[in-house]
Amino acid sequence: MCTINTYYRNRNILNNSDLASPIYKYMPLEYVLTMVSTKKLRFGKVSEWEDVYENFFLKADFRVEGIRGGADTLIPGVFGQSWTLLEESDAMWRIYSSIVKRGIYNCQFRKKVAVRIKTTAEKLFNAVYLKDEDMASVYIGKVEYVDSIDDFVNGIPQPLNFSKINDYLRDSMFIKRKPFEHEQEVRPILIYAHNQPQFGQEQLLFDIAPSTFIDEFMIDPRLRGTDLNYVRERLRSVGIDNGKINQSQLYDFNPPQITL
Repeated sequence: MCTINTYYRNRNILNNSDLASPIYKYMPLEYVLTMVSTKKLRFGKVSEWEDVYENFFLKADFRVEGIRGGADTLIPGVFGQSWTLLEESDAMWRIYSSIVKRGIYNCQFRKKVAVRIKTTAEKLFNAVYLKDEDMASVYIGKVEYVDSIDDFVNGIPQPLNFSKINDYLRDSMFIKRKPFEHEQEVRPILIYAHNQPQFGQEQLLFDIAPSTFIDEFMIDPRLRGTDLNYVRERLRSVGIDNGKINQSQLYDFNPPQITL
């Protein structure tokens, strides 16, 4: 295994992020099963994410000596994942997990019902930062939320020195608007140039050991009966330790006692 220069590695940990922090990801059961059985962590293109302001720096109207140009040709080289610092969130369960027709346990069910996985930012970063060459490509950090993307853009000195473009591109990937603040997002971002083999790939896969990489598998709190048992059994079927499988108690209700 290659020795990594920790100085350069640590420079890619952004926004004072604490890598010891637990982080969480809500994923469809189908994708969790695939990840565990293949022992691969998948990164998709950031361009596939729904927020139109993702990649906003590369979508900018660049001008060089008055001539309009664009950097959007670099967008196929940007990959990422979205994690959260929130241990429990009603909003996240409702966004990522749907309660579908009960008792029909097919692919559609597995794609609609989510499982929340838990790891640490350290484990995640170690899975993708593998060599010193990654110091120009692989980053992790908390997302910062601003009232307007213009707050960030207005802070860019213009004319912008070409040597600083990569720095602002990197930093822009950790900026989102205030309406998304509830996500408390942590994200690894991978940025590759035209001449790198990763550029333009549909996805990137990284090796993981699920038994040590994932600390917990949390099931949707709304599942009951055979639905809950099905999810548990599917997780066990790919070798997940039963002790790591729990169900969220977000909606459990214990009535308080009031003496009259």
